[in-house]
Amino acid sequence: MQNNVAQLRELKGEKQYETAKNLGITNDYLSMIERGDRTPGFKLAKKIADYFDSTIEEIFFNKGTNETFEEPVHPSEQ
Repeated sequence: MQNNVAQLRELKGEKQYETAKNLGITNDYLSMIERGDRTPGFKLAKKIADYFDSTIEEIFFNKGTNETFEEPVHPSEQ
């Protein structure tokens, strides 16, 4: 799932390892979340949202809608 964690981290002026340490996770895991390779569970998603003074919806969903950042395209629509 795509998200805007990396953008928020950069706006905060932090290196990836700093944010990971502050969240209590490994740098590798934060990297996977930022790339969209891993989706955090609710507790970690909430911790990330609180850390960036935001909401889960704003970080992991497209501007508070129920649509994720990357909409799957059905083969018949290509």
